[in-house]
Amino acid sequence: MNLKQILSLSFTMLFAAGLSAQVPAPTEAANMEKATVAAQNLVLSTDLEVPYLSIYYVEPNVRTDQDIKIKFYVTDWHQSEYRLQDKSHRFNVFLRITDSKQKEQKFEMRNIGAGDHTFEVGKLPEGDYQLRLYAIDRQKRYSPSIFHLFRVRTTFEIPAADTYKMTENDLSKYGIDRNGDHGILHFVDATDKKEEETKAIVEAAAAKLTPPAGKYLIVVGSSKAPADLLIGKQCGAYDLPTPEWLPNSYSRKTAKVIYHPSYDKAKVEADAEKNGNAINQFLKDMSAKGVRKVVFLPGTYRISHKNTILLPSKMTVDLNGATIKLNGNTEKSALMISLQDCFDSHLLNGTLEGDYFEHDYSVNKHSEWLNGVDISGSSQYCSVKNLVVRFITGYGVTNGFRGADFSGFSPLKFTPGTVNRKTGKEIKKPGLQISQMVSVKLLKEKFGCITASRALGYQGMAMDDWNLMFHFYDSEKKYLTTIDGEQYRRVYVPAKAEYVRVTVWAAGEIKEQRFYVNFFRSPQNCVFENILVQNARCVGVAPSAMYNFKFANFTITRSGESLACCAFDAEDGWDMMQDVWLYRNRFIGNPRNELLTCAGHNFVFEENEAALHLWSRTAAYVIRKNKFKSASFGYANRKRTRLVRIEDNNTYTGNVCYGDDRKEVDPLDLMNLYAAELAGKSRPLDSNWLLLARGNFSGGGIQAQKTGALYGSDLSKMPDNSGFNLLMSRLRDTSLTWLARSNFVNCIIDNCKFTMFKATKKISGCKIKNTHFQLSQETHLILENCTLENVDMRHGWWITPCKVTLINCIVKNTDKPLINTPSYSTGVITLENCLIDTGSAPAFDMYDTRAQKTDDQPGSVIFKQCDIVNTAGCIVKARGAKNQKAIRFDILGTNFNGTPVSEPSPKWTVNVSEARSTKEVKRGWDETIELKILDLIQEQN
Repeated sequence: MNLKQILSLSFTMLFAAGLSAQVPAPTEAANMEKATVAAQNLVLSTDLEVPYLSIYYVEPNVRTDQDIKIKFYVTDWHQSEYRLQDKSHRFNVFLRITDSKQKEQKFEMRNIGAGDHTFEVGKLPEGDYQLRLYAIDRQKRYSPSIFHLFRVRTTFEIPAADTYKMTENDLSKYGIDRNGDHGILHFVDATDKKEEETKAIVEAAAAKLTPPAGKYLIVVGSSKAPADLLIGKQCGAYDLPTPEWLPNSYSRKTAKVIYHPSYDKAKVEADAEKNGNAINQFLKDMSAKGVRKVVFLPGTYRISHKNTILLPSKMTVDLNGATIKLNGNTEKSALMISLQDCFDSHLLNGTLEGDYFEHDYSVNKHSEWLNGVDISGSSQYCSVKNLVVRFITGYGVTNGFRGADFSGFSPLKFTPGTVNRKTGKEIKKPGLQISQMVSVKLLKEKFGCITASRALGYQGMAMDDWNLMFHFYDSEKKYLTTIDGEQYRRVYVPAKAEYVRVTVWAAGEIKEQRFYVNFFRSPQNCVFENILVQNARCVGVAPSAMYNFKFANFTITRSGESLACCAFDAEDGWDMMQDVWLYRNRFIGNPRNELLTCAGHNFVFEENEAALHLWSRTAAYVIRKNKFKSASFGYANRKRTRLVRIEDNNTYTGNVCYGDDRKEVDPLDLMNLYAAELAGKSRPLDSNWLLLARGNFSGGGIQAQKTGALYGSDLSKMPDNSGFNLLMSRLRDTSLTWLARSNFVNCIIDNCKFTMFKATKKISGCKIKNTHFQLSQETHLILENCTLENVDMRHGWWITPCKVTLINCIVKNTDKPLINTPSYSTGVITLENCLIDTGSAPAFDMYDTRAQKTDDQPGSVIFKQCDIVNTAGCIVKARGAKNQKAIRFDILGTNFNGTPVSEPSPKWTVNVSEARSTKEVKRGWDETIELKILDLIQEQN
């Protein structure tokens, strides 16, 4: 068996039913990308800092009377307009639209700024079209090209002459049975009941019930469906049959199935298998006659797990309110309806019902892959709309790829260098390596396009960056052109090309990567829309590979109770999920994860209602106008997660988490690096990128991870368990018990209370007002370049010595000490180049001088090059019993008016030096930062 056969077999086994697996554990994810993590510190040459370009959903079906609009986003390598508010970068963006006769139309935008833009193409005549979109910046650097297909028709309506309505004669001729509703659902009220309570309620009800002859009863613990389950087209499914009852999550464990003695399971299964085969034959015959739309008769069509209803290409199946019902079984995999390798096929207007209650889980305990409907393989222009998908044992709605084709059976080998795109001559350039020449003739003939990636589509980025270049050659191996691309993303082969060489970005030696020119057969230009998914046990919706896909107006409820445990899980086929639009989907009453993406490129989330979790493998996601219950925005670094945007009025009612918790990362270092970058003083390495998110919050908890920060945000009355990374933001009216969870750089902090315990915390460049710091047990609070107004720091009773450091700060308190401390809690307190004004109060109020076990730990108070302009005649005022702790006071080069201490202790040492440095060092808060923060907050509003 050759390599191609082995790979094909492995793909077939792995994705036999178009199915996603469980979300991998983090350790598995880390192992998959060891090569990526190891390469994070690569610094690319600036001539490789190419523009970033992404596209929004391309409408695949356009009428001749409609104007075509191609919307895109462009920015520089550093995403300066979003991250740095630097709008100076300019680009030329090119759109090429080619018809089936290779006639090309050119559209251009010259000297445009970063951000969202739209090409107004206008109307086009009937035909099939390919678009190519790319950008060039002022340094003549090319972005990767984006390719998509669309088609233009006078109408997409199927004429009556091509529509066939199923008849009773068809049922008789093919042996199709539409009376397969043998199961009767009997709902009992178990609202807000636990599993054991529900089981008792069900058992009691079942004892009083008897199914009719030839049928069975399913007694189900349920709750009333909410009145707004289907709330209209603005978000969620609409105009579908609304259930009166919703089985509770885990109801399969408590449900009771009662079969009438006359119910013959073997006969029903045999009839179901015949029924599935008959339906397939009927659809096949209709397709052969040129029928483009089949309208079913209403009823319940029971099929076996051995059947999959296969939609032919260029056929619409209108279920007309009918139900396709999966017969109860013991298997671990099945697929009810498949649109595999279809062109222009559609499934509409009905119900798919699985065997969630009837399934015998004791035989195959997982039984994960008994799925509802699937669009897979090389399907194009297909859709599933206006459907109820319920009671599915495995996954309700899925899509995925079906194997891969390779141009050669050996991986590409690379040597240093690339190709001059003007001359075609090989040249050397740091950071680039080029492959041998390989044939693309077969891939071109079969698909028209190629990709380059690792052998499987979910192994993450190879080499040192996602970007690459395809150099195409004709049949005589003469250079034709270079098209910039990205790993896993398709590039259409030029008309005369038969060979290609691939340039990748890798500064060092390329070890074995198993990197191929290939093509994965994944569905393109397809739609799932207006679908109610109810009680899908493992996953409600499980995408795994797709290109220019839309998921719109789903309502997903009671799904994801076990195994994969997600209502929506975009997972397998990780890097082959590209340009995906999730629009107006609503998640309600799901027991575990709701909207989760494990990877993929350019997911655009708009106007959804969900609890969101994005893994950091989800690259370049866009978040806009969503209503989140909670949200977790994974972010590792620029190389892995790429350029993301979280913007435009998202709301949150629960906790929000930004970034990843990488052990090797210090979030404060990243934040200070960004603060310097904002000021134009530095530029971070690619490995040190921080996720910058914007939003205003009140009451919803925030959990900061190490690689994420809020920028330009206004937060007030936040929960006590919150933890922040705040950059150029404002925090008000908030108490935090664990200050160690938070970092602040260039922020406004007003009317807050912070507690520290066994931690070191540095706050820099902030304006802090009306705020109290409670310091407890082995803490070290560091404030640098801050202005403090009516701020105090208190060491608690009977705690071990704490440290406080103020550098380049201004303290302006109205008759309030800066530090309240017992003598025994005084560790090392240092103020350097600070201005202190505490009015009628001393700078330090030493309120307890009693002996303590820690008195043998020396304390010191150091003023270095400070100006103490008003401190009630002394720096330190001591109160209480005779002091027992030795404390050293160093007043070095400091201007002060009065005495160092009010009541010197025999154990205290005071060293006063009048020497004063003339070196000028900036003190305190930068007022221009406050204006910038207020501008950012106003812009957000």
